[in-house]
Amino acid sequence: MRPVSRRPLLPAVIVFACAAGAAAFLAADIPVACRSLLDVFTGAASPGSAVPGAPAAPGAPVPYSVHAEGLRDPAAADRSRMTAARVVRVVDGDTVVVEIPRPPEGLGSRERVRLIGVDAPELGRGSRPADAGGPQSAEAARALLQGRDVLLAFDRELRDRYGRVLAYLYAPGADCLNLRLVATGAAPALLKYPFAFSSAFAAAEREARAARLGLFSELYIP
Repeated sequence: MRPVSRRPLLPAVIVFACAAGAAAFLAADIPVACRSLLDVFTGAASPGSAVPGAPAAPGAPVPYSVHAEGLRDPAAADRSRMTAARVVRVVDGDTVVVEIPRPPEGLGSRERVRLIGVDAPELGRGSRPADAGGPQSAEAARALLQGRDVLLAFDRELRDRYGRVLAYLYAPGADCLNLRLVATGAAPALLKYPFAFSSAFAAAEREARAARLGLFSELYIP
């Protein structure tokens, strides 16, 4: 009688052995570099390879959006749900760098933040001269924000097209600092794009212009 060939079983045996070995390595919590090849066979995702925008891990904070809450009054924002941060550098009159001890989903521990609703004159870069009032606006923002502990609230979009975080900065137990910059004449309001508190910012700019505050005094911006 002709012997029965056992060759068809060989691939199945190899696959079973590889799967068993992969499971053992995964269970042993071996380093990511060693697990990368195993992930190809098992479909396991290595730490740090999460898809951007994927749900945060259980217990991670969620960005507080005033747009989602349907708010129109900056004073109505819930500070208890905002993200704690510290301003470590003022870039110019409407941009800062913050450190976030416990970043919510979609944010890192250090972010460049564009202040929603603030349209400060540009600072000079390279051969380009500064816009009128640019240095004064940056100095006003620095005096108000540099080294300060703040709370971050967000609107309809988390980032702009340059990758900067879009946020309102609040002082704990106080008002919206973005709005204060406009109200004191440190910068005009940026009303080109829709945002939740646009009416309040427009009113603050009108009052600052009428009172000739800050940049609206001798450095009047038309």
